[in-house]
Amino acid sequence: MHQTVLTFFAQTDGTAAKSAKFNISNVKDAHVRLSVICIRYLMLCAGKSLHNEPRNIESWETVNFEAYARHINERPFLNYIISHLNHHIDSCRQDATVSRCVSQLASRLIGNTAFFLLESWVDAHLNISLPAHELNGSAENFRNQILHAATRMRFSRVVEVLLRVGAQVEARLHGKTPLIVSAGRGDDITVRLLIDWVADKEAKDTDGRTALHHAASNGHHSTVDMLVETLGVNKEAKDSNKWTALHHAASNGHDSTVRMLVKTLRADNEAKDTRAKTALHHAASNGHESTVRMLVETLGTNKEAEDTDENTALHHAALNGHHSTVCMLVETLGANKEAKDSEEWTALHHAASNGHDSMVQLLVNILGVNKEATDSNGKTALHLAALHGYDSTAQLLVKTLGANKEAKDNSGRTALHLAAAKGHESMVRLLVTFGANRQVQDNRKDTALHLAAQFGHERIVRLLVNSFHVNTKAVNEERENALNVARKL
Repeated sequence: MHQTVLTFFAQTDGTAAKSAKFNISNVKDAHVRLSVICIRYLMLCAGKSLHNEPRNIESWETVNFEAYARHINERPFLNYIISHLNHHIDSCRQDATVSRCVSQLASRLIGNTAFFLLESWVDAHLNISLPAHELNGSAENFRNQILHAATRMRFSRVVEVLLRVGAQVEARLHGKTPLIVSAGRGDDITVRLLIDWVADKEAKDTDGRTALHHAASNGHHSTVDMLVETLGVNKEAKDSNKWTALHHAASNGHDSTVRMLVKTLRADNEAKDTRAKTALHHAASNGHESTVRMLVETLGTNKEAEDTDENTALHHAALNGHHSTVCMLVETLGANKEAKDSEEWTALHHAASNGHDSMVQLLVNILGVNKEATDSNGKTALHLAALHGYDSTAQLLVKTLGANKEAKDNSGRTALHLAAAKGHESMVRLLVTFGANRQVQDNRKDTALHLAAQFGHERIVRLLVNSFHVNTKAVNEERENALNVARKL
């Protein structure tokens, strides 16, 4: 477009040359006219104040920077001016009219917001030094703030203007560079522009995440593809938790991004984070059923992979109550429903310890998980429900699913012992109502009453002594202190 306009003005036998209005007879005159037009346009922009714009830019907030970025975006001719005005001026050979216009522009900028935007560019390209006392170190920060606002708003044209007037391509805001922000928004045009301006494509934010991590986390697969395939970004880069781009994509259920990373870009689908979790663990933990299925069936991920606590994907899905994911893992993908972690917890233990009643029902009733499976301390799912005070879970296990209410752990304690020791009054009442044996002694000869008394749970002591007529004569002499507490009540 620039060359076309120049030719239009410069042709000796053209329309412009023959027109009294244009009165342009050579290339210099064309450059003069273009220079004057550009400078006057800048003066108009500089003279425009935004509605409610704070006079002191130090007090500007996000909304003000975004409003100014929008202001620039609405003036597309700025891109041409910032890129070509100095060429037109240089081609005028010190024309007096142009020099006068440049001086007027400098005067117009003083005391105006546009001063902070253009001061560096004016100095470098128009050979005018604006008064330094106006800066106070704020101009560079101002340009960088507008750059981030433009990046957030996907104003690639404004981003280019700001880079040309001196904004820093690596300027950070809240730990992120403009490239990281634009990648996180899937703004491929701005990403490419920033890379052309030699932005660091492997730069990391405060969490160690690169532009690729942010693009994958938000499912922008075209951006991911461009960063890796075209720009050569490290597809296995890890953040501070050793999450790769694949971890982020799987954690958020972005199937197309996951598929592309593994199938097209050959990312490691078994990569492990600091807790030895794979992408499959994260997908299962967040209940992304289709992502889990694709990772196992299509991409060949190990469905029994264990994290540092020896938890499988099934454990994570059950822990977080994701029914369809649990069903699919067991029934469709054949995951081991009785798999145990480092504490020998099964998926049922995890569900019961978190009070996920419907998950407990699913695991036992539908999938046939062993309801009496014990962990390394000999505790069943019922023990854990009682320990954490999940009444409805305990009721489901005992009344509906037929769990053994008298099962003992390695310390010889039943669910009633654990509930009494923890002070879960309603759980104690529930278990006794279901016929739990109140006289059972653990390995130290303690009954539920002893434990309630030892831990100062007076209401439970009253409950056991008065409401259920515990035979206090059966308490052995070694636990006389517990009995004395009960008698005093």
